[in-house]
Amino acid sequence: MTFENLFKLEQLLNSKGLKALHVEVKEKISFGMAFGLSWSNTTNAETVQGLFIVLESVSAEESVELHLVLASLMPVSDFLHKTWFDYYEDGKYRIIINVSETK
Repeated sequence: MTFENLFKLEQLLNSKGLKALHVEVKEKISFGMAFGLSWSNTTNAETVQGLFIVLESVSAEESVELHLVLASLMPVSDFLHKTWFDYYEDGKYRIIINVSETK
């Protein structure tokens, strides 16, 4: 994600009052270890590394809007491989976005 698009994303999150957690994962580790367990074993087994924005307890309406915005801000490959729309804990919904710059 470019710095310009990261700035746009942060502006949107602030305007919606969404609280974002910023996480740096320095070494490759499993998704489950980095962010807590997902309901998906496949997701838990994926390895992650980089800079992430984590949005927890996202509503259905917020999710739809963020899905569209992220798809417009990120190259298709990054959107498909660096964004997780995920259920965790007791059915809570979260979005995790790898915002590390694409090389």
